[in-house]
Amino acid sequence: MSELKISTPIVGVGVMVIDCENRVLLGHRIKTGETPTWCFAGGKIEAHESLEESASRELFEETNLKIDPSQLKPFVVMLNHENPRVNMTTGLFVQLTSDDIKQHLKVTEPHIFESWKWFSLDELPVNLFAETEVMLQFWKRQKVNSNFSVYPITL
Repeated sequence: MSELKISTPIVGVGVMVIDCENRVLLGHRIKTGETPTWCFAGGKIEAHESLEESASRELFEETNLKIDPSQLKPFVVMLNHENPRVNMTTGLFVQLTSDDIKQHLKVTEPHIFESWKWFSLDELPVNLFAETEVMLQFWKRQKVNSNFSVYPITL
């Protein structure tokens, strides 16, 4: 009888930061072994964290932007069927009410991100990280990549 192999699921968050000009923050991801892409800040949820706490932590670790977890709002859950492991990501957003926080933006993980830039929703780069692309498609009410199942969150 063959042994059942169970792989650990990937459970993560992606953070869409929207500035006062309705632009989104994307990082140019240059992680070794991956094709360079543009993506939202995000990562894996750690034990005992809420979605909002995880998103706040990841955003700070990757961009130096400090957002209170209560300001982050989940809006979509995505299940990526392309990955051989179960890969579920919750998309959260925050709408900035002031540009003051943007002065703290910097590359804090240069081995993963080359730069952070603000993009209009109408002028996004083409080489988007898969989960970022699906979050943006969902946000803009466009057809979503067929390799994903998408579950809206209503607040």
